[in-house]
Amino acid sequence: DESKIIKNIFFNGNRAFKDADFEKILKSKKNLIVNKDHISDDLQLIRNLYLSRGFNNFYINANTENFSESYVNLIL
Repeated sequence: DESKIIKNIFFNGNRAFKDADFEKILKSKKNLIVNKDHISDDLQLIRNLYLSRGFNNFYINANTENFSESYVNLIL
């Protein structure tokens, strides 16, 4: 079973930050293999950024959406 490659990253419900800013700092990147450890680190990073802006009541998770045989979209 081969690992999937991230085709696109979507940030659903993001209102406090620019998506491009997240793309610069996350470990998960377009055209790289999906890595569960990187996604977990990315979720914690986003959680910490939102907490630093005073958001205390929010929920964040990650999902993948099959794009093709070898690609997925990462949805945060």
